[in-house]
Amino acid sequence: MPNICEFLNNALNGITPDEFSTVKKVLGIIANNHLLILEAMQVVKV
Repeated sequence: MPNICEFLNNALNGITPDEFSTVKKVLGIIANNHLLILEAMQVVKV
């Protein structure tokens, strides 16, 4: 587990909290769009 935390800390190095917030927002939109597409294809029922 410590290796994973160290890896993530290193990967996120230099990213500001505002930038990270933007990434989370954009990924949330992408995930929601994906669910809408799957729902339209009747692959999943939400």
